[in-house]
Amino acid sequence: MNAQHLGGSAGQGAQIDLCERLKRQNETILAQNTALAMKQSEMRRLVEDLKARKAPAETPDTTALEAENARLSDALAQRAHELGVLTRKLEEARAEDPRTMAELRAELEELRGYTAGLEYTHLTVLTSTSWRLTRALRGLVRRLKGQPRPAPFAPRFLDYNG
Repeated sequence: MNAQHLGGSAGQGAQIDLCERLKRQNETILAQNTALAMKQSEMRRLVEDLKARKAPAETPDTTALEAENARLSDALAQRAHELGVLTRKLEEARAEDPRTMAELRAELEELRGYTAGLEYTHLTVLTSTSWRLTRALRGLVRRLKGQPRPAPFAPRFLDYNG
């Protein structure tokens, strides 16, 4: 595997994150739509009940209820539009990379294994006798060139207790 391949997987990770975020937003809007639809239905039922009673002395002002119903209808329509937009975005993101999540996860595991192998090779060099014996020489050359001391290596994918 080369650096370009590793760089491509970072973009795929971002693609996976985008798909997951869009999926969560989609689910949230679906839940909100359901709640708004239920509230709208309840408001319609209340308005119809009040209109059906029509007792002149008891008839409350239904204007407020009708206004709330109209507001809920508008909010529901807005949420339906947002849901459509998010669904299209999710489908576009899926269409850009037709591979399945299982394939992407398998590739991620393969890359993690590859990275652990590279870390193992790097640690092998760092712990070798020749690397230890040339430490002073490397430090002298680094000082002559005016280079800073490199940060210590800390493996991320390899379980190393050395």
